Amino acid sequence: MRIVFICGTLQAGSDGVADYTLRLARELSLHTIDCFFLSLHDRFVPADVLIDDTKPQSSLPRWLRISSTVPWPEKTTPARDFLRLVSPDWISLQFVPFAFHPKGLPNRLKRCLLSLEADARWHIMAHELWVDPQASLASKLLSVFQKRLICSLVSSLKPSILDSTNLFYQSSLQSCGFRCGLLPLFSNIDFHSINSMPVSSPHCLTFVFFGTIHPEWDPSLLISSLLSVLYHLKIKTIEFLSVGLAGEHGQTLWRDLTSSTPSCVTFRQLGPLPSLEISRHLQQADFGVTTTPSHLLGKSGSVAAMLAHGLPVVVPRLDHPYGPWHESFGHDDRFILVDSYFPGNLARARKLPPHDQLADTANRFIQSLESA
Repeated sequence: MRIVFICGTLQAGSDGVADYTLRLARELSLHTIDCFFLSLHDRFVPADVLIDDTKPQSSLPRWLRISSTVPWPEKTTPARDFLRLVSPDWISLQFVPFAFHPKGLPNRLKRCLLSLEADARWHIMAHELWVDPQASLASKLLSVFQKRLICSLVSSLKPSILDSTNLFYQSSLQSCGFRCGLLPLFSNIDFHSINSMPVSSPHCLTFVFFGTIHPEWDPSLLISSLLSVLYHLKIKTIEFLSVGLAGEHGQTLWRDLTSSTPSCVTFRQLGPLPSLEISRHLQQADFGVTTTPSHLLGKSGSVAAMLAHGLPVVVPRLDHPYGPWHESFGHDDRFILVDSYFPGNLARARKLPPHDQLADTANRFIQSLESA
């Protein structure tokens, strides 16, 4: 079986969907599935088109990367030629609106994909959909246009399989009349066994943040909730540790919190690190913290990485609390909601053995392709 994955970019280490796609493909290759890659709007390609030239002379190119500077009408010919050369059985569109347009309105994408005239079955993985219309008036307007574009794209491509990573997106697509499956996200950070782990202080708790710290998150509730239970847990200090690209807001927030929070809470920011170092810090921490809204935890690569390393994950943002995406929280000890039950749940929380979801997700994906 041959699959061509279509993404916005294929820049490993700089884009979550690119990392997801490349790691999934490596796992699929263990099952004798031939994987190829096409990035249609690659902001990491300075100009023009890059094609894989590392192949042996007798082999097919593995990837084609088309720069975001190439006008959409000019993307079709090289993309079509690549697909004809590879002749895939499946094309898997790894969809994120902002990957194909800087404002999240990829109105040229549908025409481009239909122009490929590919003799293959389509799979769409909806990593993100339209923005939350409740965030602001601008978001409400953007959401309307994004929803129209996405629904039109799905209707036109007529995918044999449509997947998403979480129940909220699944429900959103089903409300538009589409049949949507669930394909769980996996960690982009491998678990690296550490031989000698430093002994942590029993009187200090470390809460690790991995990746972007969203501007919509208000840290005051989490900090006040933790300060209120310090005495009962016999904890003297709390460390908030930020690992990875926290974003401009995250960097500013950490500086502001350092000067405005009681001294028993410390803030440390390490920035981007190699995979081995990230894994080590995830293993050393006591808890993970996500700034992703609770109903979208399934789409968060940082949450997947924390869970893969056995961390219980603190969830401060309880958005859209009514729906099937929240019903499972009461039976899942991996998540600790910052609500009225937070002190007791925090005290009872325990780290779990590490578990990589990748193999399970790959097997599930293969089964859906074979049974479609």
